[in-house]
Amino acid sequence: MVSIILVCSTGLGQLSLFTAVSAVPLAKVVAKAVDAESALLFAEQLDPDVLLADANYLQAETLVLLKRIKEAFPKIIRIVLRAPA
Repeated sequence: MVSIILVCSTGLGQLSLFTAVSAVPLAKVVAKAVDAESALLFAEQLDPDVLLADANYLQAETLVLLKRIKEAFPKIIRIVLRAPA
């Protein structure tokens, strides 16, 4: 089972990401973070395999989050999605 933290500041964005991930049989969403601080806290507590972030709303914050996750938790795979505007 692949454990995933979703990072998205909007409820609709979280729902979209959750729905997409739920369709993958061996993937499990273990937390839904709304900002970088909560994502880092969840990463520390839950030791996920993947951090899946939506870059549409939190563009600058997402870049900072990715850097902090890479430094603190190098084994976590970081994926950023950005839908076209």
